Amino acid sequence: MTRLLNKPHLIFWFSIPFIMLFGFVNGHKTLDVNIHATYYVIGYEYLSVIIALLFGMIGLGYLIVQKANGKLTRWLTLAHLVSVFGGSALLWGISMLYRNNLSEFNLADMKYNQKLDAVLFITVLVIFFTQFVYPFNLIRAMFRKQKNRMI
Repeated sequence: MTRLLNKPHLIFWFSIPFIMLFGFVNGHKTLDVNIHATYYVIGYEYLSVIIALLFGMIGLGYLIVQKANGKLTRWLTLAHLVSVFGGSALLWGISMLYRNNLSEFNLADMKYNQKLDAVLFITVLVIFFTQFVYPFNLIRAMFRKQKNRMI
């Protein structure tokens, strides 16, 4: 665990092939997001490419800070990793609980799915706002590096 926290870029870079594999195996499926009266639809293959590029850039940011002798804060790095990978696993697990066979007379299933929607929304918000830990950690690491040089 210590080694992974010392080189967080490896976690992101090693996850890219799995993300790409998942996206191309499930390329015929789509992610549908309904916001009020608008549907946003994106194929898994395109979503996997976007996420892979994002993970590559995040890993590159971690690597650049480490090569510049910046000192990352361990708990901020751990919070970011848990948010990204733990949150993604949690979202996937919650989405598997949806009841698909709904009829207009089955209000219990509809209310169940509405509650799952609320849980998913809160989870996405938490994951989104914890992403601000990443730039904060990188900026803090660069200032900690500069502070150590002056002494």
